[in-house]
Formats: sequence, C-alpha cells, structure tokens
Amino acid sequence: MKNINKKYKFTLVEISLSLTIVFLLIVITLVNSSTIKSRAQRNTIFTEFRELIPVFENCFLEDKDIMCVSNVNSCDGTSEAKPVINTSICFDSKKWPDVTKEGYVYTGFAKFDKKTDAFAFGLIRDLNNDGISDDDSIICCSQIGCVEQFNGSTDGSSCITRAGL
Repeated sequence: MKNINKKYKFTLVEISLSLTIVFLLIVITLVNSSTIKSRAQRNTIFTEFRELIPVFENCFLEDKDIMCVSNVNSCDGTSEAKPVINTSICFDSKKWPDVTKEGYVYTGFAKFDKKTDAFAFGLIRDLNNDGISDDDSIICCSQIGCVEQFNGSTDGSSCITRAGL
C-alpha cells in the first residue's frame, strides 16, 4: 500500500526560480503601464491642440493678436514668449489649455506671424518641474498640427525653425 501522507518538498532552487519569474512579470507589467500612461497623456495633448488650430486660424482671419504672457504682441519668438495657462488666446473665450495636468509645460519661444498666418510653440514633459524635458523631446505645434521631436533641443526655438518662422 502506498503512503498517502507523503509530503512534497520543493528545493530552494525551485522556490527561487518561481519567485524570480513572478517578480519579473510584475516589473514588466509596471513598466508597460507607465509607458501606456505616458502615450495617453501625449495623445491628449495632440488632440487638444488639434482642436485649437481653427481658433488660431480665426485669430488670423479676424486680425487679432495672439497673446503670450498675458500681453499683446508678446508671442514674438523670444525665450520669454510663453503661453500662460487659462489666459485668453486672442481676446476671445478660448483659453490656453492647462497642460500641466498631463505632465507638460509650455516652453518659451512661442511665435505668431499675422503676415504669413503661421504660428509655433512648444511643450515639454516636465513632471519634476525643473524646466528640463524629462525625455529629451519636445512637442512642436504649428498651423500644420503637432509633432514630437527627439533632437535634444527642447527650448522651443526648434519649433519656430520647423514652422518656417
């Protein structure tokens, strides 16, 4: 007759290997979830500014000045030319969106040219609020839409060049 009360014992190697596999799966899951969240936040920014392109076009059509730092003609392409969250874009009801809730900030060097109906401004991902891009990228928005650049220049001046201003 067989012994029914036989106890199965696992070796230390088998237990260690099992735990290692479980921890690796947890780490992979956590890394993927943060990447997915980052992409979702970037896509939210793209969508938000895609919807604002007609607002900028209306500003040009109505010969209105687009405002940065709450001043008229302040979007002149200098390093201080920065959109201010929740202030009017061009003397109408539309306001500059709050991009900080998605982990982004506006860079300087925003520029708007009524003669050519062109504009450009940039955003960087800056979760620790040190003014430096967390991932060496910049989102450049212009009259043709928004695009993410990974060229190391994250001060916004590259967005002006890209838009031909």
